[in-house]
Amino acid sequence: MTDEALKLHPNYVFALIIRGWIKQSQGDHAGTLQDLDEALKLKPNYEIALAKRGETKRMQGDYAGALRDLDEALKLKPKYGFALTCRGATKQLQGDHAAALRDLDELHNLEANRALRDLDETLKLDPKYAFALATRGATKREQRDYAGALRDLDEALKLDPKYALALATRGATKRMQGHYAGALRDLDEALKLEPNQADAQGD
Repeated sequence: MTDEALKLHPNYVFALIIRGWIKQSQGDHAGTLQDLDEALKLKPNYEIALAKRGETKRMQGDYAGALRDLDEALKLKPKYGFALTCRGATKQLQGDHAAALRDLDELHNLEANRALRDLDETLKLDPKYAFALATRGATKREQRDYAGALRDLDEALKLDPKYALALATRGATKRMQGHYAGALRDLDEALKLEPNQADAQGD
């Protein structure tokens, strides 16, 4: 189907990218690069083609070339998760672990922000949905927004005082703030309710 599309429309950039993707899955990295090079001649600032070419170069061991393409893709689209993942993996292979972690942290934040948007929409529809409140609280905790996390977790526990996972998450959040007495109370209560839940948020 992709080859047929290219016969009819030789300048069909997306078809070139898809065909390159297929070639990569078959182990034909040279063929992949050929298609991606052609796509980028037709559309030089196409972040998808740049990121895919960067990934292919990484798989061939051309880390410098990979980073050039991935950096360029991220200039064009700074929050491009696929490019961040590939660049982090490339830096890891180069031994630049600190830079790799920065990319992976950025990716995690993007995913967390996307989750928060979804939870905000859910809570607009049902403001008293304890599970959504607790989940949003846990997500805020991961982003180190401890005050925001506690607001959501307090609200969830007003709605469902025996919500063990919300208690455990609130306890872990209080611990991160140095409120050890309050943390212990929440964690003890969570353990009474569900002995296997409270350690889930203890990191």
